[in-house]
Amino acid sequence: NALKDCVAKGSSEFFLALSSHGSGFAGFGGDEFPQRRSRKLIQSNADIASAIKGALSAVPGAPMILDVLGFDACLMQSMDALDDFATITKYYLASEATEPSHGKTNQYS
Repeated sequence: NALKDCVAKGSSEFFLALSSHGSGFAGFGGDEFPQRRSRKLIQSNADIASAIKGALSAVPGAPMILDVLGFDACLMQSMDALDDFATITKYYLASEATEPSHGKTNQYS
């Protein structure tokens, strides 16, 4: 729906930011406290890339790739993750370390 709204409003640049827990090569999402989790949210990077590519191709007027894909999550600057996302974005913005380090953001303290 957000992608449809952006296209309808005439957006010319597309930035997708995802925030959760990152696992670098192993994927994105989930919770570090499994005992409090009611459902598993960890997704492989390849599955996320495929879903984004599918959304871009399903929305008329959407670009072929994103301008920027960003992750506010630990370890997502791994080369393995970048390899999975390289075909769906011009620029990739992600944190290389774990919080509370000075990665992409410093909102964790």
